[in-house]
Amino acid sequence: MNRRVFGDAEISSALRDLEAGVRLPEVCHRLGVSERTVNRWRREARGPDQAPAPALGLVPLTQEQAAMRGDALERQLDALRLVLHTMLEPEELERGARLVESRCQVSAQRARRLLGLAPVNAKYGNRAAAAPPAQVAPLMQQL
Repeated sequence: MNRRVFGDAEISSALRDLEAGVRLPEVCHRLGVSERTVNRWRREARGPDQAPAPALGLVPLTQEQAAMRGDALERQLDALRLVLHTMLEPEELERGARLVESRCQVSAQRARRLLGLAPVNAKYGNRAAAAPPAQVAPLMQQL
């Protein structure tokens, strides 16, 4: 296979698209190049005298702040599970688990656990009946 040589106009057009907000995979697909190639074009366009783009830094959290955020996320997840279990039929929950598995690229076990479904019996491949998880049951009783 012959290697394609891109002209300056094509490269600058691709870099302008990226600056305008077009996603990197879309630009790469349109040109038929890898993300690595486009990133190399970016580095070369910056020039040797310019410093690399600053990395996005993580905001340091105290242990207490991290625990509070984790608790808040758990409460949100429990609320979403409650909504799913009250509004969807078991078959729809099963379809949802398969959708989460494929779209989020997680295992079937993890997708089912996220939706509050019983785990899959790995030996026989059957799925237990969809019942609200233990942490959702108290919330359902409050309704």
